[in-house]
Amino acid sequence: ALLVGLGVIFMEAPEKLWGAEKAVPVSPAIDCTLALAVAYFVFNGAFQVADAVVEKGSALQRQTMKERIVQGLDAGVHAIAVAPMICILFLIHRLRATQVDPKGGNPQEWAAWIFTSVVIAVTLHATLAFAAPVLARGYAVKGAPGDVRLDFGESGTASLAAKVAQVFFLFAIYGGAVLILVSLFMLEHRKGPAKTPPMSPTILCCVCLALQFFTIYSLLMAAVTVKMFRDDSAAGQSGFDSTLAGTIESLKAALTTVLFAPMLAVLVIAVRIRALQITNRQGSPPVYAQDAMYVLVLALAFQLVLILILPCFVGIPKSSDEATGDDTVSVNEDGGLHVVHPRLRWVGIAFDALRYLFLLALYGSIIVLILAIFYMDCNTTQGFSLAPKEEPFRFPTPAPFATVTLSPEWMPGSGSASTEGSSASGASGSNWGSSSAF
Repeated sequence: ALLVGLGVIFMEAPEKLWGAEKAVPVSPAIDCTLALAVAYFVFNGAFQVADAVVEKGSALQRQTMKERIVQGLDAGVHAIAVAPMICILFLIHRLRATQVDPKGGNPQEWAAWIFTSVVIAVTLHATLAFAAPVLARGYAVKGAPGDVRLDFGESGTASLAAKVAQVFFLFAIYGGAVLILVSLFMLEHRKGPAKTPPMSPTILCCVCLALQFFTIYSLLMAAVTVKMFRDDSAAGQSGFDSTLAGTIESLKAALTTVLFAPMLAVLVIAVRIRALQITNRQGSPPVYAQDAMYVLVLALAFQLVLILILPCFVGIPKSSDEATGDDTVSVNEDGGLHVVHPRLRWVGIAFDALRYLFLLALYGSIIVLILAIFYMDCNTTQGFSLAPKEEPFRFPTPAPFATVTLSPEWMPGSGSASTEGSSASGASGSNWGSSSAF
């Protein structure tokens, strides 16, 4: 990963496109992608190393400190789990910008500031999740990826400050993601909207995947935040709290499905890049590949709708640890919903059948897109072809008639004739004026 980042930074620009200018600045979208990738790999790599050290049981440090470090890094990894999808937003914005302006390809100035703000917010949120257990002797309760609850025990002021800071960072992250999507649709050609090309199917599909991802994440973070503040209040357990807990369980089940979105977006972008590569940045993926993109997005969306509407028919879900014989649906450790009540057995069968049908469509589309990367050519891409164009049929133009010029020799009594550009001699003794000539 480090070598890839260095290759992006020190890559030389092609002389045919940029002339003698070799040091072309890296675009803001790529800068922010690299920065967020560094933070992501630092937290994940440090957690793997620290976890391995703790498992070896080294006695050089106190066990409590090592446990706090591992817990802090684990919380940081969960907090920075949104980084891949944020990077996808940066990349599709870059693709759209190069489609509108092939040579420059930079976002609006205010959008570049949003890029930087989102990167800072994601990094600070992960740093706060790491620092709470390590430095302030608090603890972080991790749930689904991106769901981290910070608490400092008896220190109510520190807990409140940490929660307010966490809400601020989450608002900056998800609000920034919305603004990036808005700026994506506001990009225009420098000569006006009439010159702005239409948005490609690749970018549209990636936008739909991003909307599904951030919608589920935003709803989950909002529900967890409300529950976090209600748990700190003196109010007793109410019907709203049980409904809120069931909503969180449903959103966690939906989150396990939407976690496919970043990798699906990467595959869709790869198909687009391959089409641009073989058509000199002029063509789009083949029709069957574009259809597979749409099927992929719809299959994921239908799975999310199925998971979210199931509680409306069978009741509020509970975790597998809390579910009893009277409950209708439970959520297992992997985030899957299961109808457990015997009277609703057919509902569970229908739910599983539809879920596997959508999964079949999802994985079938993935296979089609992978094959399209290897088998597409210039003649199957859209908007570009190497096949010779057939000329329309035209009637042949007749040759012009020869113009006859009469000369004095052609007059009666003459023995020769000439045409324009040529001459002919008659037979000896012939006379065109006599009756024998006709």
